[in-house]
Amino acid sequence: MKKKYKYRVYWDVIIDGVETNIELDGLYESESDDPDEVMIEIDEDPDLIGEDFIGYPTDDEEHEVVWDGFPIVIPVEDGEE
Repeated sequence: MKKKYKYRVYWDVIIDGVETNIELDGLYESESDDPDEVMIEIDEDPDLIGEDFIGYPTDDEEHEVVWDGFPIVIPVEDGEE
């Protein structure tokens, strides 16, 4: 079994014209130890949706959301949560 590396993930977004930074709820796990590769992996992950991020609007109203660039990926050391 390959080792899984854990990452904190943040993403700069513009919600209704206001720039903000949202955080993935929990850690992202990947077999890659290269944050640049993980950044692309996360960007292409169809299972990650807005509601997976803390700070994303959860009400029933429509919001204009613009995902700005690529996610910010920070490796987490073993034992660090």
